[in-house]
Amino acid sequence: MEFFLDWAEFQRRAPQLAAAGAVRFHRSRLALIGTLRRDGSPRISPVEPMFLLHDLVLAMIWKSTKALDLLRDPRCVLHSIVTDPDANEGEFKLQGRAVPAEEAGYFMHIREKWRLPPPAPLHVFTIDLLAASLTTYQLDQGLMIVEHWDPSAGQTVMRRPYP
Repeated sequence: MEFFLDWAEFQRRAPQLAAAGAVRFHRSRLALIGTLRRDGSPRISPVEPMFLLHDLVLAMIWKSTKALDLLRDPRCVLHSIVTDPDANEGEFKLQGRAVPAEEAGYFMHIREKWRLPPPAPLHVFTIDLLAASLTTYQLDQGLMIVEHWDPSAGQTVMRRPYP
């Protein structure tokens, strides 16, 4: 049985990993979301992650293909933006599911941010996490470090030679 948790609980269970992910999402203000198309093939799309109250929130244009994918099958991955192969920014990845948001304040915040009038429809999702990972590199030592977290195993760290 899969066990999902919200962003606030993830922060409580893996505070350093959650903080590293939040920094990466805040820095670029964009992420890539992987969804499943109707035929089961993958789709990757840009999205703007936001932290509102205790949730990781994603807003999407009304009836966008990625939103329709999530309404049909909520499974998704969220990957921080990497801007340069030599930037050593680290890669933060989440595996989880998108849940249609009900919090009215989220819709109000996003409409203000996007300058949309109140009746304008949009899709807003919160992300419930199944697993998270952060890949960083210590280039001077020739190491790749993968910190992985999931509710059953907790946090593990793997180090391997790089490249």
